[in-house]
Amino acid sequence: MKVNFSGSFSIGGSLVLLTMLLTTFIILSIAAYAAHFVNNIAEKNMAGLGTVVFDVFVNDAQDNDFEETSSIATNLKVNKLVAYTYIINSSNGEIAFSSEPFLKGQPMSEVIFKLKEDYPGARELAYESGGYTLLLGFVNSSVDNLLWHLRVPMIVFLFIGGLSVVALMSLVVNKPLSKLVRGVGEFAKGNLKFRLEKSVYREVDKLVDAYNSMALQLSELYESLELKVQERTTKLERANSELKDA
Repeated sequence: MKVNFSGSFSIGGSLVLLTMLLTTFIILSIAAYAAHFVNNIAEKNMAGLGTVVFDVFVNDAQDNDFEETSSIATNLKVNKLVAYTYIINSSNGEIAFSSEPFLKGQPMSEVIFKLKEDYPGARELAYESGGYTLLLGFVNSSVDNLLWHLRVPMIVFLFIGGLSVVALMSLVVNKPLSKLVRGVGEFAKGNLKFRLEKSVYREVDKLVDAYNSMALQLSELYESLELKVQERTTKLERANSELKDA
């Protein structure tokens, strides 16, 4: 009896290829959502801090005395809420205040290049009032590091999930994979509350558990970062209130 292996090889090869494509799609979807998520958190944090500092800066610019602004800027830098703060005289380009005091009085044009080297990828906010420009720099290293460390368990879960799919070559896998693709679609939309249901296949359940565990970790990360932003904003408002009362 002649046995033809071409059919089984084709099915197995197709499933392996499907697993690789699915894993790649999941990683790209997570990376895109994580980048979007971090950007949103950073923008909210920057806007909140920038508004508080700008209100004080406007008053100081009118008095031509930046003592209160410098006090808040120093407090923000110590607490690692901002990377740097500069107040620049718009008429001559000289630094009227800097979170690095030894730069005061120097032309900003001579400092800007070193600033980019010391803080690569920093996000900046600029405000102008009374002939002066306020420049705030933000570096989201803590958030980026948190997401970087989270990638390791995510990759492990995806690897386990990929092996589980390959193990289902001799079983009916269309329905479980369709559900998984739907879950990834929900995940890519930012729906971290979506969970996959258990199937009748033990191997498929491993993939489901990996997906649900990964979604749970990102959901907890989202809540943790939102709480951190709220705590930082509250701390800044309290510090600002204490400075105003002093």
